Amino acid sequence: MEMRMVILALVAAGVAGCTTPRLTEQAELENLKTRDRVLTATLAACDAELAKDGKYVVRPGDTLAKVAKDNGMTVKDLLKLNPDVKCGDVHSWSPGIVLKIRQTKPNEASQAIGADAPQPER
Repeated sequence: MEMRMVILALVAAGVAGCTTPRLTEQAELENLKTRDRVLTATLAACDAELAKDGKYVVRPGDTLAKVAKDNGMTVKDLLKLNPDVKCGDVHSWSPGIVLKIRQTKPNEASQAIGADAPQPER
């Protein structure tokens, strides 16, 4: 009878040992998901602030064409603002570099200029 109790105790300890790491893994996964949400929100806020200053941080998967299109400009315009970036040169284009971009789209800029211009007197 005593041997049975020892075996049951060992089995119970083994089962408990198997479930604890799983709970820890689940908790760690939830922790990572929470951190990912926080970092994503922080990154979005930083991107918005950079855009106010006419800047953009290159992300993995970005292309010159995508960045230009998303910011209402052509690749040629983007390259003019960023002379260090060479089309086709992988060493001048990588995630993490900061690009200069326009703050407004071309048609918005021309409208703003026209709005600020003095109106002729009548």
